[in-house]
Amino acid sequence: MGIWEALETSRKAISKHWFKIFFIYFLLGLLMLAAMLPAFIGLIWVIPLSSVIQGVMYKYIFGVESIE
Repeated sequence: MGIWEALETSRKAISKHWFKIFFIYFLLGLLMLAAMLPAFIGLIWVIPLSSVIQGVMYKYIFGVESIE
């Protein structure tokens, strides 16, 4: 898949869930900001959490099945 085709596919998939994704990323941003306040120590937990949340959103939006 080319770059523009991938961007167009992503845009079409996100447009159905735009508000949900916006608010999830907004909350993740607030969580990261709060984790940075105590000398960036909270990022040890927040960065992996945000990666897991992004993976779950990808699985939910694109319907990827687990390999089990």
